[in-house]
Amino acid sequence: MRKDSNADRSTGGGTPLQLIQRFINHRFSYCLDLFGSEVSTKASEYFGSGLKGRWEENKRHTDHCLLDTWVTLARVVHNGLVDTRFSARLAINEQLRDDYITDCEGVIRRINRVLENTELDFRFTLPHKRFNRR
Repeated sequence: MRKDSNADRSTGGGTPLQLIQRFINHRFSYCLDLFGSEVSTKASEYFGSGLKGRWEENKRHTDHCLLDTWVTLARVVHNGLVDTRFSARLAINEQLRDDYITDCEGVIRRINRVLENTELDFRFTLPHKRFNRR
């Protein structure tokens, strides 16, 4: 029989897993804001001058200038989401944010594998990348 993941673990000196999940939600969404806006001319200029790069640029990417590459982003327009096409260079912050999210998902998967070997039914998740954005 598996133990209920909602049980209060703090009586044994542990931190409740729901509190850790709330911490993950807060810190993850806060860190996503640090990448800046999805479309940024400053980030584009920094990328073009070599001051800003992508994760594993030489291994994962063949287009190192991003002059002829386009991406589609969902943008908020009049309280709704509209798909808009932008130069990949203008959307470099969004690409970096997506790489960071992929890295965080790997960490959460590893933590959840540890939880699978316990008697707990709880699994951690990452919030959607639009959660709590400023």
